[in-house]
Formats: sequence, C-alpha cells, structure tokens
Amino acid sequence: MFTVFRRFTVLFISFVVSFMLLPVTVIAENTGSITVTNTIKKEQYHLIRVFEMSGSGSHTAPTYRKHGETDPFLVALQSDTSPFILSQIMDTDEYNLEYRSGITDPQAAVTAFLKANIHLLDEPDIANAGLDEQSCALNESLIWNDLPYGYYYLSGSAGAYIMLNSVNGNVKITEKNTVPVCMAYQRSDVQDAYVDTTIGGFIYYPVYYRITITPGKGNNQSMQVTSSLTNLDSICDIQVSLQHAGGDLQPVSEEMYTITTSAEGKELTLVLHAGFVSTLIDTDLIVVDYQAILASSAKTMQESRTNGNQVVFTYSNQTSTQNLYVQTTKTVISKTDADHILLEGAKIQVYMQETGGTPLTFKKSNQYYVTDPSGTSDLSISQVRIKGLPTGTYYLQEVTAPDGYVKLTKRMKIEVTADQEASVDTNTRKVTGGVLVVNHPGITLPSSGSSSRMILIVIGSISFVAGMLLLLTGHIHEKHN
Repeated sequence: MFTVFRRFTVLFISFVVSFMLLPVTVIAENTGSITVTNTIKKEQYHLIRVFEMSGSGSHTAPTYRKHGETDPFLVALQSDTSPFILSQIMDTDEYNLEYRSGITDPQAAVTAFLKANIHLLDEPDIANAGLDEQSCALNESLIWNDLPYGYYYLSGSAGAYIMLNSVNGNVKITEKNTVPVCMAYQRSDVQDAYVDTTIGGFIYYPVYYRITITPGKGNNQSMQVTSSLTNLDSICDIQVSLQHAGGDLQPVSEEMYTITTSAEGKELTLVLHAGFVSTLIDTDLIVVDYQAILASSAKTMQESRTNGNQVVFTYSNQTSTQNLYVQTTKTVISKTDADHILLEGAKIQVYMQETGGTPLTFKKSNQYYVTDPSGTSDLSISQVRIKGLPTGTYYLQEVTAPDGYVKLTKRMKIEVTADQEASVDTNTRKVTGGVLVVNHPGITLPSSGSSSRMILIVIGSISFVAGMLLLLTGHIHEKHN
C-alpha cells in the first residue's frame, strides 16, 4: 500500500513539474488595436503615435518622453492655441471617439492642428514618434495589433485622430474618404459640344480641350493634371474655374494652383495646391479649359490616332489616363474635260454649306494645300491635294473656268470620309450634254464640254437654220409659179 502511495506521489509531483515547465502565454496589458475598413486600394495609411499613455482606466494620462518640454510638438501645443487644443487632446472622455464606427467627422480643431504639426512627429529623434507604421491597402481592411495605449494619428487620403485606452482599446475606423474623378473632353470648330471621343479637326485651326475634376470626400492632398500633345502644339488660353453647388463657373485665384507649359507648347502641367483641395467638397467641380493647334505634321486617314492628347491625373497614389484623338483627311480634287484630260486655269473654293457661307482658306505646304485661317480661299487647280479636312460634307464652287469653257454655276457636293481619300455624290456630277465624269481615286470637277464641240454645235445650228430658210424659200417660189 505504501509503495502504491509513493508511486502516486511521485507521479503527481512529476505532473506538476511538467505543467510548470510548459510555455506560458502572457496577455499584454494596456495594449489595443486599430482596424481600418473600406480602405481605398493603392492608398498608404500612415499611423503615428502622438502620445503614449500611462496608467489604466480613467487614470490614463499623456506622457512626454525624453525631450520633455523641449519636444517640438509639445512646444507647438503650448503655443497660442494651447489651452484650447491641449485641453481637447487630453480630454479622454469627450474627444476620443472621432472616426469610430457610426461617427462621421473628426473634431475639426484637433485634426487641423495635427495636420499642421504632424511633421514634427516624423523627425527620427523625437521619442514621441515611438510608432510609425505604413501599410499599403491592397485588401478591404488594415489592422494594427498590440498597440500601446496612447493618442494616435492615422493619415491616408485624409487624416483621422483617434486614441486607445483601457475602455476603448480596440478601435474600428471606417474609411469615409473617396478619390477624385478626372474626365477630359475636346471639341473643334466643326462641333458645338465637348465629347470624350474622337473629333474632326482642321490643320492650323484650334482644338478646344476641357478637363473636369470632381473632388472626393475628405481630399486634402495636391492634385496634378498633365496634358501631353502629339501632332498638336501651341497650348494657350488656360483657364481654371470652380463650379460650386451647380452654380456658375467662377475663376480660381492663381494662388491656388501652379501651371507650367513646355517651350513648344506641347505639354501642360497643372498642380492644384493641397490647401485649396482641402476646401473642396464632393459636389464641387473644377473645370480647366485650354486650346491647342492641330499642327501641319498631323497624320491623316487611319493614322489620325497619333494626333493625340494624353491626359494623366494624379492624386495621392491614384492615377488615371485618358487619350483623346483628332481625325483629319487628305483629299485629291481634279479638273478634267469629258475625256478625263486635266485642264489648267480653273479656280475653285471649298465650302461647308450648300449655299452661302464663307469659303475655307488654305496655304501650300510641300505637296499639299493645308487649311489655314490666314490663307487664301481660291485654289488654282488642274489637280490639287488638300490635307486637313475633317470628315464630313463639303461643296466645291468653281469661281473661274478654264479658257474656252463655261463656268459651273452650281456647287458640287462631295463626301470626305476617313477610310478613303474622297467620294462624290454621283447625283451632283451631271454636265452639259449629259456627260458623266467618273474618277474614283479623287474628286473630279465636271467639265462643261470642249471648246471645239461648242464651235461644232454653233456651226450646226447655223447650217440648220440656213437649210430651213432655203427650203422655205423654194416652197414659196414653187407656189408663185
């Protein structure tokens, strides 16, 4: 019996000793966590400890370490507004719930002070920056665990001020900020409205651009827009306006933004300053208007997609890109006789209207005439090549006919398309004598018939009249006999 008891005692002692040697998990006291939900992808969330806390429960208090009263952040707290700001930061009962679940906005004065002075906590020799973590929000939420109790500042697209203590040690924050949206549009002299698609443009004529920015909620960083042109240049007439609550556009003070353009006018960079951005709300609209010129280097037909404007918008880690294109064409117009022989000496004008209107103007550039507001409207042709007409309907007016030919009085309708040099409405190509001239590679102005044919017609008419007179005279002479 004694042996059994002794064995049991040894076994019990062994069990107790073994249990004491097992690893022990110690739950840290005075620590908590911060969870951010509904995060914005690609954004970085920066967490900084403003103060650590000592004590627990209702006895917690901020502690200034190492530098004491020489701490730059503490000095800033004790400056002009220190009684107001410091009392709010140290009031653990009233001002610690901002940006928690169900709460919308942080306390304005505290947040504004932290935004203005948080750089003091980023200095590496400041002990109060005891925690400085940065995470990239690739998922829908972020979490920081095992945080010592204290006051923390969390910045992302906008800042939030929160505190951990023994009562509210696990804080959940819902990201209520949203990112801004940028859209780019264009129009030309042949269009009345702005569109975000391809447009037609005349070479050497202006293309009008408009960029709109709709701010997100809580935006407080600078915004940048870059416009890079290809086969366009001479950016000018830049205007920055603000539409507030659906009202009229009002000019934005030049102090609120910075504009730079390249020497040749092919690139525009606009930066809206952070101070201005932070005053915007999500129902505002920033409007940027400017114009550029479609250069003579512009590509035609299917290659027109190289006549582009690439608009890149950047806010924080958010980037969007939009590409706009200006389409133009090349057109060949020929003046021939009925036998398709080119005729010299004709002059034509090109209109966009069937009747009335003002003729387009051109100038010679290498082998082509190109549209030019300062050029001439009369084109001397036997065959003329035009570069720079947008797709659409045009009308050719002959103002001078070749020597010996009758000038055409009616305008000739042509259709300029993007996939071929030109096509002609056959119903408009009838000429004197019913001759129909067809010349598909380009546009052929109808002739009025050759000069020799006109002489033959006149001679024939005279002979016919003379014959009739002779017959009539002979008939009368027979009656008298």
